[in-house]
Amino acid sequence: MDISNYLQPTYQSSLKEKQGEIKEIIWIKKEDSQVGLYESNDFVDKIGTLPLEQLGASLFERLDHFPATLTMDASTDTFTMSVIRYAPLHGHSGYSLLDGASHIKDMAAVAEYAMALTDHGNMYGMLEFYKTMKKAGKKPILGCEVYSESRNGKQDRNHLLLLAQNETGYHNLLKLVSMAYENIYYKPQVKWEWLEKYHEGLVATSACLSGELDVAILRGDEKEARHIIENMIRIFGKENYFIEIQRHGIKEEEIVNPKLVALAKEYDLKVIASADSHYTHEEDREAQEILLCISTKTTIDNPKRLKFDGHGYHIHSSEEMVALFSDMPEVLDNTLELAERLNAEIEMNVLHMPNFDIPAPFVDAATYFEHLTWEGFHARFDGTPHVTDPVYLERTAYELSVINKMGFPGYFLIMWDVIKFAKDNGMVVGPGRGSACGSLVAYCLNITEVDSIKYDLLFERFLNEDRYSMPDIDTDFPDDRREEVIEYCRQKYGEKSVARIMTVTRLTAKSVIRDVSRVLGYPYSLGSKISDSIPAEPGMTIQKAFEDSAEFSSFYQTSEDAKKIIDLAIKLENTPKTTGVHACGVIISPSDVDNFIPTYLTKDSDSGQTVLATQYDKDQNEECGLLKMDFLGLRTMGVVSHCLDDVNKKRKRLGQSTLTMNSIPKLDVEMYQNIAKGNTAGVFQLEQPGMTGFMKQLFQDYESYTEDQAEELYERLFAGIALYRPGPMDEIPNYIKNMLDRDHIEYDVAEVEPVLKNTYGVIVYQEQCMRIVRDLAGFSRGQSDIIRKGMAKKQLALLNEYAPAFIRGAKEKNIKGCIDTGIPEAQAQIIWDKMIKFSKYAFNKSHAVGYAFVSASTGYLATHYPVEYLTATLNSFIKKGDRIKKYISVAKKQGVAVKPPDINKSNKIFTVDGDSIRFGLQGIHSLGKSSDAIIRERNRHGEFKDYRDFITRMTTHESISSNMVQALIYAGAFDTFPGTRKEKLSISPFLIDYAKFVCNAHNSFRHVLFDMPFFESDRLINFELSRKDELDKEERLAKEKKYAGFYITGHPIESYPNLDKHTNYETLADLNDALLEYVEQKEIESYEPRKLYSVAGVIIDKPETRYSKKGNAFCTFTIEDMTGEVSCVAFSATLAKHEKLIAKGELVYLTGHVRMTNKEMSFTVNDMMDLHELRLRDYADAYVLTGNSNEGIAKKQQEQLEAYALKNPNGQNRIKMIFRQGKNGKETELNGTVPVGIPSQNALMRIVGQQNVKTYFEK
Repeated sequence: MDISNYLQPTYQSSLKEKQGEIKEIIWIKKEDSQVGLYESNDFVDKIGTLPLEQLGASLFERLDHFPATLTMDASTDTFTMSVIRYAPLHGHSGYSLLDGASHIKDMAAVAEYAMALTDHGNMYGMLEFYKTMKKAGKKPILGCEVYSESRNGKQDRNHLLLLAQNETGYHNLLKLVSMAYENIYYKPQVKWEWLEKYHEGLVATSACLSGELDVAILRGDEKEARHIIENMIRIFGKENYFIEIQRHGIKEEEIVNPKLVALAKEYDLKVIASADSHYTHEEDREAQEILLCISTKTTIDNPKRLKFDGHGYHIHSSEEMVALFSDMPEVLDNTLELAERLNAEIEMNVLHMPNFDIPAPFVDAATYFEHLTWEGFHARFDGTPHVTDPVYLERTAYELSVINKMGFPGYFLIMWDVIKFAKDNGMVVGPGRGSACGSLVAYCLNITEVDSIKYDLLFERFLNEDRYSMPDIDTDFPDDRREEVIEYCRQKYGEKSVARIMTVTRLTAKSVIRDVSRVLGYPYSLGSKISDSIPAEPGMTIQKAFEDSAEFSSFYQTSEDAKKIIDLAIKLENTPKTTGVHACGVIISPSDVDNFIPTYLTKDSDSGQTVLATQYDKDQNEECGLLKMDFLGLRTMGVVSHCLDDVNKKRKRLGQSTLTMNSIPKLDVEMYQNIAKGNTAGVFQLEQPGMTGFMKQLFQDYESYTEDQAEELYERLFAGIALYRPGPMDEIPNYIKNMLDRDHIEYDVAEVEPVLKNTYGVIVYQEQCMRIVRDLAGFSRGQSDIIRKGMAKKQLALLNEYAPAFIRGAKEKNIKGCIDTGIPEAQAQIIWDKMIKFSKYAFNKSHAVGYAFVSASTGYLATHYPVEYLTATLNSFIKKGDRIKKYISVAKKQGVAVKPPDINKSNKIFTVDGDSIRFGLQGIHSLGKSSDAIIRERNRHGEFKDYRDFITRMTTHESISSNMVQALIYAGAFDTFPGTRKEKLSISPFLIDYAKFVCNAHNSFRHVLFDMPFFESDRLINFELSRKDELDKEERLAKEKKYAGFYITGHPIESYPNLDKHTNYETLADLNDALLEYVEQKEIESYEPRKLYSVAGVIIDKPETRYSKKGNAFCTFTIEDMTGEVSCVAFSATLAKHEKLIAKGELVYLTGHVRMTNKEMSFTVNDMMDLHELRLRDYADAYVLTGNSNEGIAKKQQEQLEAYALKNPNGQNRIKMIFRQGKNGKETELNGTVPVGIPSQNALMRIVGQQNVKTYFEK
């Protein structure tokens, strides 16, 4: 409706001055025979008047005002208005996980005036929805479609719609949604008694067909239906309970709706209308059905798949709802009227600091905080020049003033207390991470272990008066003790005042393409090809892939199937998939967390425990004013902790002082020499293949350094950690060149030399840019941090805004500029351009220094205490067999023996055994808790004397079984006792049975029996040493693998050396590390290089053959080499060619493609070969053939062999035949050569016999 003539000219002019599309929400109100037009629903600022007849008096039969959409057509300067008759109060976003397909930004875009978010059983998306709607100038309505118990307490998962009227209602909604996770039966369910307690400020509706009222009506129980209504009225009040009806074309609605309307009339309740939206637009229905298939792991053509009955589950416009409920216009008015009542707001950016008990005589947190800081200052610096150094004193005072002004003393006290608890309880605590290392106060409080002044770290990188943000101190604890720290916080601040932080996994560009392709029934290869054409870059989207990948665009333009997949994938991309728990984030609040934000109970994948977690993410929690702590359970801290335990036992025996994380030398030249040689296994941040190569470059001149020069090497380590990541890598050649030829480093101006000298003239850190703008152009501390933030956030527009100020100054910002400080404009421009280039990969030095502290510590331990460090590293991977294999391989390369388990020397896990590592008993299959019993008996009565003594004592004092003994024998635990494994196996049943018999006898009789000569050790050994040979190597290794989980005394592929001479061959550990390094650097979930790789190993499981939906066979199996293992798949063509070779125990050489997904490597086999045949092909020089002892037969064999060679002239790899006379052993080289390989071997065996064909390897 055109209302241009009815709008005030001044209002029209104000709209015309705005840029872009003009679409405003206005309000209309009936005023006698006219309709007033107003800017807002306070009806104060009038912007025009309409005659009543323009809209019709019938519009205002029940309501005297409505919202309306005002749109301006810029081309004609005309204004049109549409009256809004409806507000959606029942809507689901993607946070109704894998059920709702609406993106919140799209919901806000289509909302006409107001809209509610009512996700199923959670409020994950509530804050995002609230902020997005507010930004769009629309009204967010806060709600949830909770699951509820039935009135009788049965957990029926009924649906109940709850909407918040005000802040009280919002907080009660938080409580109810959070508490429901304490009452889960399939779904989190709200109890009726909870509704009674937390109903204030809430409106309830009867919800959909799954609501308790609707269900009662459908089963014909009208008595129960009345009871439900009466109790809802009792709890919420008649004015706050609404009957909800929907029209989705479902037959059950035809039954329920008339009865709902009748009951509403009977109880004088208002009826509202809704469309139960699960996707945004009507045309999104197919995308939502695909999402349901992704969720349920089915396909779109499956007749039994989950799907919604009826239609119209999109967000309806007013126009659609007016048409749908044309016979009941009053329900739309009721809905709109209710929407006006729902005015809950979310309080943001108000700090809710936990209560920290302040001891007497201190009066508040600030005074106690200052006291502890200065006390720590003197503890750190007494006896050094720093204690009276103005730089240190002034910096400490300055930091204290900023922290106090910003209101954060309590934060520092809490952090100080937590770290004090950890250290007091013997935990190894990390030195601090990130910008916190720039705080001298944090150093004085022992929160960090980095002297920020010594390493030129800036406090304003951490806290800045001009940039209000919560402090962010990340702290590393041993991974096996982190829960103790969190439990301490729970005990101190309250169980429900401490929560972990939710994370959300989403459907990413690559994964959603694969998912949609699978659901639509396309071949796996199609989805894989499209997905693989999307660049593996962080932040990659499908839309961005059109710009960055010509191959991807080509798929879309040339293939109708690909176009369909991609179009649907675009709609589902970024949809929430699952929730998880943040690796380190912890929230601590002044009271129960759900007084401020919603929470839920979930399982922590690391600890396996059920934990309380927030339903908002880390940034949203901070926006809601809650204190976030980052307590990271770092495996490396656990390794250092356990390593130091063993190291200090050794040092104590040698009369040396105790070594701690902080006292480990960081300036040890020998350690840098070791790193320069590539010995980085297990060293924090340095052990990935690419980084190891860089370290060799970085410390290549180590021989020229002495201990008093090692500080420069440590500084290099900082830079190395900062440079080795995407972007900064481009500067590595310049850094290395300048490092080796520092006399020729050229600085743009002399003023930058003090800033860049330690990095050889190369900008490496954000802090250097902050120093440059301060020293050269007179930026303030706060302004320099703005530049830092612009770099960190890649905000090029912000940086460009400050470019003129850097060069020429800016009076309004009180910035002098380079020219004013004597720097030529051209040089200033060059320096600025370099900093802008650097901003693309900006990294902060505080972070690098914190990391380097740990890298140097672990490097030192790996260099000087390799046995202890590798032992601790192996134990840190005790449940990850592939990692254990890798580090056993590393140990062997370093000359550290990993000995089999030993019944007298092994503990539960890997232990230090002199200069070797001893395998633990816990890892032996079938042993279970028996390992505890063995160790307990050994500790109580001493080491076992022999095999008989073990069986006797375990039978007498603990328990024993044939399976347990057999497992110990096969694992090698009795190898130090006389006798072979085979001999021990043969006698063990008798020994066990006899020992049990004796044990059951009377004590005195038992003593007599065991003192009998027959049971004496020597006699017993004579009995059991029944001339049994040892198990052959193949069986021995197979049994070790079965019972210990690893090959201990060897490996099946160690007989195949020099595999690395083959093109593209990689060990599994090296290949895994390289791919892992790539995906972590790129911050991507999956990666599949196009390059073909070759790997070799033994098949360690029973291959499983399955069939695709099209009936094509494929086979999955796992191979293992000496460094790790990988899951493999061979599709139909490969399977048909090599089916006989794919069997458990086979040694194979595979060529194919590798994929890394969610940090798990897999291998698709294109071709394969028997490893023995490969060895023959590579190294065999001759077949040695032993003939028959009968000379006549031998002569005939010789003729047959030469004839075979003549008949088989083909084959590139051919070797000679040496015939050995069976009678006299004389050897003769036969005429002709034969192809190397299994077929030739089989043919030769048919002539001279299987045992008479040997391969001679000259190499």
